[in-house]
Amino acid sequence: MTLSGLLSALGDLAPGTLPALDASVADRTVKALAYDSRKVLQGSVFVAVRGQKVDGTAFVLQALAKGAMAVVAEAERPPD
Repeated sequence: MTLSGLLSALGDLAPGTLPALDASVADRTVKALAYDSRKVLQGSVFVAVRGQKVDGTAFVLQALAKGAMAVVAEAERPPD
């Protein structure tokens, strides 16, 4: 499935909540989904889940460094 296809499917679940997708990544193939940043593979989409003990957004940079092509999270990225 392409990244645009995945995000389109997610958008059907929560209409109007997804940002516009950069055309340079829209047609890339998603190779895996991961919610544990240690298990991210090149071409994965990292799903940052807020748990009872740990917030997955704390591991976004680690996931990107391991090759995640995109991140799905409950909240927008805080400003730098």
